[in-house]
Amino acid sequence: MAGSSQKKDYDGTVWLESESDNDMLAEIGARFDDAIDTDRDETDFYTELLETGIDVAMVRKYMGDGPANRMQCFCEEHGLL
Repeated sequence: MAGSSQKKDYDGTVWLESESDNDMLAEIGARFDDAIDTDRDETDFYTELLETGIDVAMVRKYMGDGPANRMQCFCEEHGLL
């Protein structure tokens, strides 16, 4: 499910969070900022976003066309989409 992530608590309980449970602009923005600040590998960065349910549509919704278009082109060129 896009926009969902799971957090596993110490007792084995799994908590599901949805897009509406989080400040997605802040969450996605922080991930992009961190990737820039740490010079993170793009393949690793986009793979992690996709694995956590943050897809191109969600990036477009919260970050705009520029970052979304870059993500889409990169992911298509590298077989992630």
